[in-house]
Amino acid sequence: MASKKPWSAFALAMVLMANLLPLAVALPNLRIIPLGDSITKGSSSSGIVGYRGPLRSKLLSQGKDDGITIDMVGSLRDGKRILPVPIDIGPGDLWDEKHPNDKGYEKIANAWLKAILEADSRGYLKKPVAMTDDDAPNTGIGNSADGGSEIGGSHGKIWEKKGTVFEGFRTWETVGTIAAAAENGSRAKLILADLNGDGISDYVLADNDGTVRAWINGGKPNSWTSLGKVNPGWSSIKGDMIRMADIDNDGKVDLIILYSDGVAKVWKNIDNGKKFEALDSKWAIGLASSEKVHFEDIDGDGYADYVIVYSGGGKNWENDKAIAPGPASMLDNRARIRDIDGDGKSDYLVVYNGGAVKAWRNTIRDGGTNNNWADLGTIAPGVSGVTGNMIRFADMDGDGLPDFLAVADDGSIRMWKNLGIAGTKGASLRFADLTGDSKDDIISVDAKGRARAWTNKGVDKWESMGEIAPGLDEDLSSARIEFADINGDKKADYLVIYGGGIVKAYLNNGNLPNPGNNRIWQNPITLSPSVGEPSSKGEGQIVATGVGEPGSKIRFADLTGDGKADYIVQYDRGAAKAYRNLGPVYYADINGDKKADYLVAFDGGAINIYINLYD
Repeated sequence: MASKKPWSAFALAMVLMANLLPLAVALPNLRIIPLGDSITKGSSSSGIVGYRGPLRSKLLSQGKDDGITIDMVGSLRDGKRILPVPIDIGPGDLWDEKHPNDKGYEKIANAWLKAILEADSRGYLKKPVAMTDDDAPNTGIGNSADGGSEIGGSHGKIWEKKGTVFEGFRTWETVGTIAAAAENGSRAKLILADLNGDGISDYVLADNDGTVRAWINGGKPNSWTSLGKVNPGWSSIKGDMIRMADIDNDGKVDLIILYSDGVAKVWKNIDNGKKFEALDSKWAIGLASSEKVHFEDIDGDGYADYVIVYSGGGKNWENDKAIAPGPASMLDNRARIRDIDGDGKSDYLVVYNGGAVKAWRNTIRDGGTNNNWADLGTIAPGVSGVTGNMIRFADMDGDGLPDFLAVADDGSIRMWKNLGIAGTKGASLRFADLTGDSKDDIISVDAKGRARAWTNKGVDKWESMGEIAPGLDEDLSSARIEFADINGDKKADYLVIYGGGIVKAYLNNGNLPNPGNNRIWQNPITLSPSVGEPSSKGEGQIVATGVGEPGSKIRFADLTGDGKADYIVQYDRGAAKAYRNLGPVYYADINGDKKADYLVAFDGGAINIYINLYD
């Protein structure tokens, strides 16, 4: 039977042999268990189907019954019938020294097909043993109606299906036009860069004759102040040679002239974009032709790096080492290097002609991985009327997050505000009761610790609280943000769990969902497993700095039912160690200065107080 894809001679021979076997008259009743790795997911394959798509097609081509369907999900019952699946993958089958390309995925599918047919011929493939909840009481295993909501078999309903109760949240918020066209302006001439160090990108036009005109961004739509012509007195410079980037870590972009052979000269910004002073005659030697060269901060040190972007990835300046292999089969001129999550390190973007944008977050120096890029997937699905060549990313409102911009031919700009990108949206979500009504609310946290929340108004009703935490001005690359009630007031507090296991807590002031102009969180305190066990005099707000376990293993949950979250170390294979929150420590404003003071309540009723002197 012919397949929809060309097969290797070996795989075809296997199929012909299998067709002669009596057990292969129809597809076997088989369950394959994908174990959740990135290769099974299909990372970097066309259509993100990996080997599963080709394998599905190959299995279907074996069936004699047109009514047969393939379900790629199953469950393991008997581990004794094990058949190895050797897969011969070589360098030519990989796109990044780790994940297969389409040729490699085809090899994986062929290997699986061979193993399936072999298992069938050995009689390994049997009908699964039927089980009900009576066979394993109180486990939720049972027979339920097709597509129904009842799970649990003869012991009744455990779960009631409600379907989708939260439709997700927006990454981008429409702002509209923020800059009209300038005289003699165009998209090709436009540079968006921070000239005066206020954290907001300004509007710069590099004219064809080398004239540079600039407008300072006031941080609000259509709020621009003209600086006039700001270029040095040069005569041989053309507009397409002009670049801007911060080369000295002062927060203000400098002027860079990039020659066709990649040689770069620099003029330092010495007056907030109004004046530039020449530096070295050759700031950077030519490493590649100018169309491949970009100036972006790759490692987050505040200095612009010399980055070469090829059709298949990027290289760094220091030792010409590949840092991004580039997605397989990506067309030329679609790669962008731009900080998209506000962590100070430029990320890897692919902008498609239709306006969709995929992103890989820069994880260089984050530790714990040999991979420099974390796949964020599609961060912008496309906007009607916006094509790939119109798209720019720059922080236009000073919140530290680059916004999505559509630049028209005449240089006018429409803006969509960045509401925080934190990897896949599901991974950024938290569930915790912020208001004390005993219902968990939804919280989204980005890489900088910014948090937005939605009040739980009942199963499928959610009301936006907006931003509840503005983020933290510190390195959170090895930390994570969680929400748990530490002091037993029934309202979840804001916790920062650092890589070394130390935990910092910001106590909930109890004014959500409507805080007005008041502070939502109190000043931070450092927690530890024994935070509720001060000395006999109640001394020592900081009594330990973790338990020697990495922050990735730390969890918080109320294990004792006393309303206070306890400190849990969750080990990889399921074991857990817990530290009870004994809780004689309280936080309350004793002296009326609107700051929580530190109180220790003893069994006899005595209370020691430490007044909060934080300014």
